[in-house]
Amino acid sequence: MGLNFSKKIDYALYLLDILKKKPGKPVSINNISKEHRLPRAFMEKVALELKKGGLITALKGREGGYILAKKPQEINLGEVMAIFEEKENCGEC
Repeated sequence: MGLNFSKKIDYALYLLDILKKKPGKPVSINNISKEHRLPRAFMEKVALELKKGGLITALKGREGGYILAKKPQEINLGEVMAIFEEKENCGEC
């Protein structure tokens, strides 16, 4: 039996993986969307949630974009899920 994640969690994990492969180099959502053929507006929403959750940081300016806010080994699946899962469905967790 495999794990079934929401679309947001799937995209969040994909985005985190992309950023992990480019440490310290800001990557724009526009570039990610074009390069990986992902819906830009949806990816922007996912990135904003990850930023609010403290997993990525936004850098402004012409060379701006997103980078990881933590080392990849410090990010766990539980953190990502907690950002996107509805609090009401979490019970006592």
